[in-house]
Amino acid sequence: GINAEYGAFFIERVSLLFFPLVMLLSDPNFVAEEIESPFLLNNKGYLETQTLEKLKERTQKWLKFLSISETEEDPSRFLEYRDKDKEEKDQKKRETEGPSDEAIRRIVVLDAERTFKTDRRRKELSDFLYEVATNFGNYHQALSYVSAFLMLTFPKPVVFKILSKLNSDKKYVVKYWQETAVGMATDAYVLQEITQNLIPEVSAHLSKNTIFPETYCPKWFCGLCTQILPIEDLFDFFEKFLESGCTFLFQFGLSLFQQTKTELLKANDPTTLFTILRLDSSWVDEQPNKSLIKDIISSTNQFDLSKYDYEEMRNRLYKLHLQERLERSAKLQAEKKAQEDDDDDDLFGSDEEGEEGTGECQVCENLQADIYCADCKLLMCDICNKKNKNGHSSKAHKVTNVDDLSEEMREKLQLN
Repeated sequence: GINAEYGAFFIERVSLLFFPLVMLLSDPNFVAEEIESPFLLNNKGYLETQTLEKLKERTQKWLKFLSISETEEDPSRFLEYRDKDKEEKDQKKRETEGPSDEAIRRIVVLDAERTFKTDRRRKELSDFLYEVATNFGNYHQALSYVSAFLMLTFPKPVVFKILSKLNSDKKYVVKYWQETAVGMATDAYVLQEITQNLIPEVSAHLSKNTIFPETYCPKWFCGLCTQILPIEDLFDFFEKFLESGCTFLFQFGLSLFQQTKTELLKANDPTTLFTILRLDSSWVDEQPNKSLIKDIISSTNQFDLSKYDYEEMRNRLYKLHLQERLERSAKLQAEKKAQEDDDDDDLFGSDEEGEEGTGECQVCENLQADIYCADCKLLMCDICNKKNKNGHSSKAHKVTNVDDLSEEMREKLQLN
């Protein structure tokens, strides 16, 4: 039998996933109570018109794509990843190599607050994210919205299965949901190279305006568009993604470039370009094509990527664009180990620009910012600044060292 101490441990851990064994939409008050939450900002009345049965019928095929089931399993099945000795070893590893359990807990609580409005659902989500982080051995802020979206129609144990599959299967998003998001950054450069071949004018225009692929891909790749697409369109996005994996993510980027090509080529400042690339709702709502997002998703299949060897491209492009930067980043992180607690958000892949006063580089989203470019309205580290052959220290751009910013500007950028 299980002794009393381990029994308490078991009940506490498993209950986080199995209580309640329901979907968010099974609560008739969910939409009304969370309608003003950040997560439902892009609901646009859609969930109010749908029934759980109708949505569940649609999402059941997703599990077939992933080869997983939705059966309510015996909680003891989860002991395989609820091993107490393993968790104690993982905790000791984090104490010596990374943020502590306390740091993880603080980060996921903040992410849950950025997702839901009610305290109850924030607590349920933060507990779930903590389980995901401790079992994956890593974490990325994008997991908060992705988890919330999947919880609409799946109970937590099934959501955990889905996330585990996506995080471990090379078909999907391996090494995307981690502190440096190296998988995402590498695939961002894979997309860039494919774009150079298929839509060269867009690729050249983005490069001319020093728009690096790892600056606009996080919300597409890590966040799976959960922060930018209307919820109605997210169901279409996820269906195609779960069926085709990372290939669909590349196709989505290419389709977005193709559908917004005219607007992208007209834009010559980073702010406008990022507004388009991130499909800001204020910009999308002003476009004459009211079905722009649906057209982007439905047109993805026009791009046949079967000739591309992703693994070869990943290995080559990682060495070309990322290896040196990540090695330097690791060295800087080691030097700043004493300040680790202050940098927890950076270490865990926050993709919210400037939130909570993190002061992170808004280009690589890994290192602390060293300069602020008033023209680009971006905080940047020295590495990303120097990566641009012209640099942001040229006379064409007004730059200021972060330490020299006025108190008013620091407060505006939430650096204090």
